[in-house]
Amino acid sequence: MTELRVLLLEDNTADADLAVRELSRSGLAVSTLRVDTEDEYMQALKSFAPGLILSDFSLPAFDGLSALQLTRSVSLDVPFVFLSGTIGEERAVEAMRRGATDYVLKDRLERLGPVVKRALQEADERKARRQAELELATTKERLDGILASLVDIVWSRSIRPTRLLYLNPAAESIFDRSVAEFQHDPELWFEIIHPDDRERVAAHWKRALQGEVFDVEYRIVRKEGGIRWIHDRARPVRDAAGNAARFDGLARDITERKTHEEKLHYLAYYDVLTGLSNRHLLEVQLARQLAYDLRHELGLTVLSVDLDNFKVINDSLGHNVGDALLKAVAQRLLACVSSDDIVARYGSDAFSIVLVDQRNAADASRVIQRVLSSVAEPIHIEGREFHVTCSIGASLFPQDGADPAILLRNADAALHRAKELGRNGFQFYAEEMNSAVTERLLLDAALRRALERQELTLQFQPQVSLRDGHITGFEALLRWKHPERGAVSPVKFIPILEENGLIVDVGDWVFSAACEQIKTWQKQGLAPLPIAVNLSARQLHQIDLDRRIERTLSGHGVDPSLIEVEITESVLMRNAEQVVGILRGLRRIGIRLSVDDFGTGYSSLAYLRSFPLDSLKVDRSFISDVTTNTDAALIVQAVISMAHHLRLKVIAEGVETAAQAAFLAASGCEEMQGYYFSRPADADGCTRLLRERHTMNMAFITGASGAPT
Repeated sequence: MTELRVLLLEDNTADADLAVRELSRSGLAVSTLRVDTEDEYMQALKSFAPGLILSDFSLPAFDGLSALQLTRSVSLDVPFVFLSGTIGEERAVEAMRRGATDYVLKDRLERLGPVVKRALQEADERKARRQAELELATTKERLDGILASLVDIVWSRSIRPTRLLYLNPAAESIFDRSVAEFQHDPELWFEIIHPDDRERVAAHWKRALQGEVFDVEYRIVRKEGGIRWIHDRARPVRDAAGNAARFDGLARDITERKTHEEKLHYLAYYDVLTGLSNRHLLEVQLARQLAYDLRHELGLTVLSVDLDNFKVINDSLGHNVGDALLKAVAQRLLACVSSDDIVARYGSDAFSIVLVDQRNAADASRVIQRVLSSVAEPIHIEGREFHVTCSIGASLFPQDGADPAILLRNADAALHRAKELGRNGFQFYAEEMNSAVTERLLLDAALRRALERQELTLQFQPQVSLRDGHITGFEALLRWKHPERGAVSPVKFIPILEENGLIVDVGDWVFSAACEQIKTWQKQGLAPLPIAVNLSARQLHQIDLDRRIERTLSGHGVDPSLIEVEITESVLMRNAEQVVGILRGLRRIGIRLSVDDFGTGYSSLAYLRSFPLDSLKVDRSFISDVTTNTDAALIVQAVISMAHHLRLKVIAEGVETAAQAAFLAASGCEEMQGYYFSRPADADGCTRLLRERHTMNMAFITGASGAPT
């Protein structure tokens, strides 16, 4: 470990020893030198070459602020940390303004190690930035060399009287005026300077007349209205009395260099696609705004905005559509806020908004609702209509943090919570979110290894005929047994699979495992029954989905009619026109298609008729109330009737009682699944049901009890 050279400006030996001990305890290898006078300190800066300075704020013959000033005159980069028994807020602010890295109170020495480590890390980052700046300077030097090969303007001008003594022909091509025009009108040079630059150039010229070198960059306006950047430098030529008699100068057209610098600046601070501030500029702007708000006791709100399911659109329709969508959303975000607010693109489909002078949730909520509504409006791209939504997380200053990084991180935590609660909504930050986000990250990391470690399994829930009670098929249900946590609820891990993209690989595995189970039952002499497999939104938008499934079926030698694909109603209606084509591709293979969770989405009957569907599954939320709620019963009967008119088979989910089964049978529902007949079981349990030809007692369902439903 490299030894850190620490210079201690401290008149109390015991305090210095405590500081050194604390540094060592935090894992830093240090060599130290203690001084307590100005002379000793100045000598130590030169000879000791410290990598860190710890300074008391007040000493009998010297003070920390003076030491800080001396240090910064020698080195801008060495970390300088005040280590004081007491330091008021005003003095602390003044110290930081003058260039102090941080301060630590002597009764809080446990902070010293973290503060020093952070200061050293920032010093390394500054060194890296200087290297980058040096490389940029090298690039600029090369560019200047190219510009130097051009013909520059050479001029000479007398002071008293003011007249042009010499001007070479290069001025004509740059200034778009003839040499004769300048000779005729000595003030023409000043008149063609851009109005916004004249006052500054005049001030430079005035100082040059008083003895300074004339060195200034300014814009000139050509006759046709074009703008050129000029770097003008001149030195005075003095007469025998020592007075400036004339100026000899060299003017260079630096338009290309300025354009390049502006482009570099733009690339460094702005998002090229949307024109919004990028992440780096956002952090700079937010830090500046926080400093202002802290002085004036104001508040602000940081919003983290993320488009819902943008990756699906981007992957399935191409980056051109995705880019156009992002630009449209960026314009809508700008329209939702004031000119003082900050809007930035923070990531691929992530944006940040800083609402200035808003310290409470009520004020911010109004803007958030405006953003949610605006983004949800239809977006038209290349003749097509897109519907996207966004989720928003919010953190408030000063309640949720006083540092840009903390506020942004807390807004992100709130955003994750908003997505967990269903998307197209918003949440404000709460402290407990940190643990929830950490938990999610741990599950994400574990899921990435779950397939290869064979932690994922399938369970199967039987589907039963409501006409004769026989098992008609099974629904495959994904389960995860974590080696340490045990069984993890699908409600927790399936949304993570969707978000991180692993659902595609896991979905392929589910199809393969379902086919393998069908073949196993056939080899055991059991009659083959279809297995229903759920299809996620991300899988549904794969262009080659039908070919992937067809290869899996062929590889296992399974009849396509024994696989039924289930798609939830909400996924089905998302980009319905595109989904129709994908479903028709699956139908051509011979796969049966079913709408899952019907009644929870927003199906258009016109679209529903166009889908090549075989069956419709009524969501359990309706089934649970059919025997106790008239509205629920009427809705279920209406859905069954509608499905039959569309020539669709109806399957009821979540049937838990004989009364529910009896109602469904009487209403014409063909099949059911639920705890009343069987909970989901592993492959062995389902095999026993098939071997024993287990059926549902129909006499019990149709019931002689006469109990009303």
